[in-house]
Amino acid sequence: MREIDQKDTTENGAMPTSSNQLTVHIQQHVGKFQLTIDFEVPLGLIALFGSSGAGKSLTLRCLAGLIQPDQGSIRIGEHVLFESATGINLPPQQRQIGYVPQQYALFPHLTVAENILFGMPDHQQQKSKKERLSIQRQRVAELLETLELTGLEKRYPSMLSGGQQQRVALARALAAEPRLLLLDEPFNALDVSVRERLRDMLHQFQRRFQIPIVLVSHDHEEVQQLAETIVALQQGQVVQIGSVPDVFFSPRTPDIAHLVGQHNIFSGTIAIPPTPCQSQSHPSFQAIKASWLQEDDIAERIVTISNVEPESTHWLPLPGPTPQTIETGQKQVTGCIRNDEMVIHCKAETENTPTWNSTGSVMWEVELVEVYHYGPSMRLIVRPYNNEQHRAVEAVELYVSRQQWREVACQPGERFVLEIPPTAIHCFPTSEDSIQKD
Repeated sequence: MREIDQKDTTENGAMPTSSNQLTVHIQQHVGKFQLTIDFEVPLGLIALFGSSGAGKSLTLRCLAGLIQPDQGSIRIGEHVLFESATGINLPPQQRQIGYVPQQYALFPHLTVAENILFGMPDHQQQKSKKERLSIQRQRVAELLETLELTGLEKRYPSMLSGGQQQRVALARALAAEPRLLLLDEPFNALDVSVRERLRDMLHQFQRRFQIPIVLVSHDHEEVQQLAETIVALQQGQVVQIGSVPDVFFSPRTPDIAHLVGQHNIFSGTIAIPPTPCQSQSHPSFQAIKASWLQEDDIAERIVTISNVEPESTHWLPLPGPTPQTIETGQKQVTGCIRNDEMVIHCKAETENTPTWNSTGSVMWEVELVEVYHYGPSMRLIVRPYNNEQHRAVEAVELYVSRQQWREVACQPGERFVLEIPPTAIHCFPTSEDSIQKD
């Protein structure tokens, strides 16, 4: 099964029809919390992504039929599960949806095989009891083998590890032959090594059986590894829809950038820098004259350019020759510096750091504040110096390979050169209509 993107078309070039779409338009009040969910995405592996309290699990429970929305509609292809206008509200047992909650909800008094059998529909009423039992046993054996549970069928949930319980809950949900599988933070309570292996297993399983899955998660790595389509939620609303590159590398707002881990938020003005880029001899060469960011709340990070003295302004390159998010004639921009697109260099003691290099990258002299091991990468927190060699109060977060770090290998308080290429700059679109993916 190939990756699915909202821009996918059918073989004849037409857009996908509603027969292979999950359509959710619902509103629901829970106390003071207002859930307003509106999306239509291709069936595949769909991730509801957001921070705690965004409304992800509540949306999942509405899909499962455990909560009735105040109004709206829910469709899987042409199948209507809920429609307030016509009074349709199928009960959970009629929706053909498999649901695995965070706590798995296994029956403690039933064995693994009995838990799986509990979720299995009986479509063989015309057959004898002996034949039906044989079919059920065969189906249980297939699920046990697929989910690596063979040999555990006679154990009780209390005798299983967390990863084994998770797979039993998944097997029970699949035994119901669902048209859609719902997973609520399925790997949240598992060890890192077990979590990684089960993610791989789920990915392989979804490709093999092509059962559409809606996965609730706030884990960056999990969403990037599994999702074909991301529906990003914040405060009960859909804020962006798209593929992993769409959401993680091209966030639409500062809030979404913060959600996906891009903390280097800036605002600024498009202007002609006093020291032109060496590769741009044209006098109209432009760049971003940026005011800066803080590591605190986003609202406190974005400040106006009037608060920054001209001589201490930080310059950034424009994100390519014709960035789609910058409109013709636009002067004010906001955006983020992608934390994994920057390059570090040793500082030559006898030479001044150039403002620009020949490829159009801006060169900053920075001081290392903190360095952390972060999986296969190194996470650095640095502070830039202004043109008068005064250290700024703002900090920049970046991730570099271990090889890059070994080449510089300075200590906190020491300086090196930070190269910011045009590919590291992402500007947020100005139109409100562009928050969700076209």
